[in-house]
Amino acid sequence: MTICLPFNPDALTQLPRTSGVYIFKGAGTLPLYIGKSVDIRSRVMAHLRAEDEVEMMSQTLQLEYSETAGEIGALLLESHLIKSLNPIFNVRLRKWRSMCTVQIEKREGGWKRSIVSGKDLGLGKVEGLYGLFGSVHSAQNKLRELADQHPCVWVYWGLKKSANGAALVFK
Repeated sequence: MTICLPFNPDALTQLPRTSGVYIFKGAGTLPLYIGKSVDIRSRVMAHLRAEDEVEMMSQTLQLEYSETAGEIGALLLESHLIKSLNPIFNVRLRKWRSMCTVQIEKREGGWKRSIVSGKDLGLGKVEGLYGLFGSVHSAQNKLRELADQHPCVWVYWGLKKSANGAALVFK
């Protein structure tokens, strides 16, 4: 059973000290944040004290919670809700949105290589994408590793300057 409360000091005293999932909601239809805890009340109170969560807490207008049979139930419910509702402030369990890939396109006069974010294009729907990386840095490291195996591509990919000092821009 899910219980919805207005977000105010009186509502916080009504929160249970049991395991479950809580949802911070703002003015929009999407939840701001979904969390889980073995003690819902203490965890919600901890969010109020966290300096790096001031923006999220200032937008919170409602609080929903669902008690679960235990910690595992809370973990599973939290994961399911985050993946299906895509709350704005849950970043870790939505990590796939921040993934990037190497895109190689044949263009007139050669090839264009770039590192693009998964949110900028439809991963799995665009041709010429190679690899899936958690950051631009890890994609660049993979390109350097491949270039070590095939040294002629260092200059072509813009990872090193050529003998005459010219360099391609590494994007």
